[in-house]
Amino acid sequence: FISLYPRIKGGALYEVEIDKIYEWDNGIEAIISGYIEDKHVSFFMTDYYLYKNDIKQGDKHKFKLSAFAYSCSTLKEHSFKFEGKQAVDYLMKLGENPKIDSNGNIEPVVFNLDNLVAFLQVNEKYPDDVEYQSPILSYKEVNTNGGKLYKFELTAFRDPDIIVPMYVKSDKIDFVPQIDLPVRGCG
Repeated sequence: FISLYPRIKGGALYEVEIDKIYEWDNGIEAIISGYIEDKHVSFFMTDYYLYKNDIKQGDKHKFKLSAFAYSCSTLKEHSFKFEGKQAVDYLMKLGENPKIDSNGNIEPVVFNLDNLVAFLQVNEKYPDDVEYQSPILSYKEVNTNGGKLYKFELTAFRDPDIIVPMYVKSDKIDFVPQIDLPVRGCG
């Protein structure tokens, strides 16, 4: 085997301006980092050896992107809020004044997390790993030699919306997939 990592032939096609290429010692695989418009992404390229002479730092190339989830769960908390001084401090940072209710109290600032989109690549040692959150845009079951997977279409970024298929083994979830269900995890 050249690679023991899962590989999907499909994916969402995006043009990526390559920022860095982290070639593995074997010269066969690499992690590619770059930009889709102004959004930074990194991904593991198992077939790098086929294209290594064609892709260079600074080039723009089209890649079919997809992801595999190590974990996937639904939200435990669907909102959070800032109250009192926290609300005032937050609103001041935005240049806004707090709202006062009929009793003269500062109204809390409430954040609904159901439509929050996050695709955070925060580990410098593993730049292709992400922590993600998104409502499920679509889903379907996929049967493979390794068992049953779900393919979720998730929003990785907004403005512009960047949609990525996320594959997760069915035994890694403890919920019934539904459209608009907010999920989060690592991949």
